Amino acid sequence: MTPDACETHRAAAQPCASGGTLHERGTAVRVSGRTPWRAFRLDSPEGRELLGLGPDDKCADGAFLHDDEDALELVVVELKGRADLSHAVSQLRATLLAIRRRLEGCPIRYRAAIVASESAPPGIREHKKRFLKELRVPLVFKSGVRGPIDIATLPQV
Repeated sequence: MTPDACETHRAAAQPCASGGTLHERGTAVRVSGRTPWRAFRLDSPEGRELLGLGPDDKCADGAFLHDDEDALELVVVELKGRADLSHAVSQLRATLLAIRRRLEGCPIRYRAAIVASESAPPGIREHKKRFLKELRVPLVFKSGVRGPIDIATLPQV
C-alpha cells in the first residue's frame, strides 16, 4: 500500500460517536484531555464494513489510534464484564487480521488489550505468549476495572 493509500485510510476512519469512550457492561476505556489518541467503535455495522467483516464474523469492540507525525500506533481493545478469555482472544485475533489486510503496507505498531471488570482468569500468560508468537502483537490484560480507564494508562509491553 502506498503512503497516499495509508492517508486515505486515516481520513476514512471515523471516531466513535461516544466522544472517545468505548464502553460495555460496566467496563470502559477512554481518551481523556487533549491527546493524539482517537477511539473507534469496531463492533458495529459501520466498523465491520470498514474492516470488511460480515455481521457474524468475530470482531473486537474497538480500537484506539495514536496518530503523530512519526508513526501510527493502533491498540485493538476487547471489553469484558466477565473474562471469557478464549473468546476475547479470538475476537482480537480476527480483528487484527482484518485490519492488517485493509492496511497492508502501512507502517503501524499494533497492540491488543483485554479490559475486564473481573480478575484475570487462569491461562492468561499462555494466551499472551501464543498471541505474540502467532501475530507478533503484544497482548495486555487489564483486570479489576470498575469504570473508565484512560487508554494512555494501559501498560506498554
